[in-house]
Amino acid sequence: MRTSLLTIFFSSSILFAQDLSLRENRLIVYGEGSVAAPPNRAQLTFTVVGLGSSMHSAMQSARMKLDDISTKLFSVGLTPKNLSTSNFYSGDN
Repeated sequence: MRTSLLTIFFSSSILFAQDLSLRENRLIVYGEGSVAAPPNRAQLTFTVVGLGSSMHSAMQSARMKLDDISTKLFSVGLTPKNLSTSNFYSGDN
């Protein structure tokens, strides 16, 4: 009986010593970071409506609005190559 108690005590002290060594080799890192990169793609969908007494005046109205929008987009770095029209519709007033 005495031998078994000594064996249990000895075995548990080895396990306890191993447990302490694992705790001593711990590395904890706290930090903060950020990543900044310029965007490389954006998709805008909008509708421009031009109204007028004739088809020609309605087209001119829509074109002026579209030119204003394009000018603002060019001012933030877009180029004409970056813009496209995907759909155009004209109809009766």
